[in-house]
Amino acid sequence: MILLQRFYHRGVPSFWHLALDGLLASLTGALFAWWLFPAEASLVAVFLAAIACDDSVERILDDNRSAIFERAESAWDANAELTLRVLGLFVGAFVAFGLLGLLLPLDTIATVFHRQVVHSGPLESLDFGSFGAVLANNLYVLLFFFAVAIPFRHGGVMLAVAWNASVWGMTFGALARGWSAAGGPGPLEAMARVTAAVGVHMGFEAVGYVLAGLSGVFLSKAVVKHAWSSDTMVEVTKTVAAKMAAALALITVGALWEARLAGHLVGWIS
Repeated sequence: MILLQRFYHRGVPSFWHLALDGLLASLTGALFAWWLFPAEASLVAVFLAAIACDDSVERILDDNRSAIFERAESAWDANAELTLRVLGLFVGAFVAFGLLGLLLPLDTIATVFHRQVVHSGPLESLDFGSFGAVLANNLYVLLFFFAVAIPFRHGGVMLAVAWNASVWGMTFGALARGWSAAGGPGPLEAMARVTAAVGVHMGFEAVGYVLAGLSGVFLSKAVVKHAWSSDTMVEVTKTVAAKMAAALALITVGALWEARLAGHLVGWIS
């Protein structure tokens, strides 16, 4: 958010700046959405959070370009740093929506943020599905991240990041509260345990989705600036292909973990 820019080193936000950025943008977006458009707050909050982080994402994309072409850093290191920074926005948004899930009245969540809560029953009844079903769903989301980033660039990336963070944060908060109300640990401890049980495959998926979104941004910018047969376009295409291959590998591992191990972790932690 604009209020944090004076604290950026060289005008570029760090991972922790971006985590705070995502946290404040999501909380502020949810507040204004609830205030102005209560019937559609679950959607408007995500759009406002994405808009608020637009400048930050543009700054780290510019720094990524400078790192490769001006500071002669390896593309691998620069792109890994870029991915980590975008994940900072995801972490901040996830924490924000998780706090809302823990603190807001249950009737408010049921009416205002019902689109985010995909499961609010007992933790033990959480059904993760088969490996094939999970992988098919994750692949659909991965391709959506890639596709939406081509026309909307970093705006599309942030919209997808904010939406997924809101779904996971609000759902984890609802699960934690339900578990606590049924005689489990306190809400904060329950939230920590739920995140520990489900967060592993969430992490694999989040990194994969961010890589797919950034691949779409890179491809979109290259198509506008370079001829298809140019050496630069060939290099960008190779980078995009490598990123998408890595993203596919990550969501496959995440789907395998979710289908085979997540249920056992939930049972052990609960």
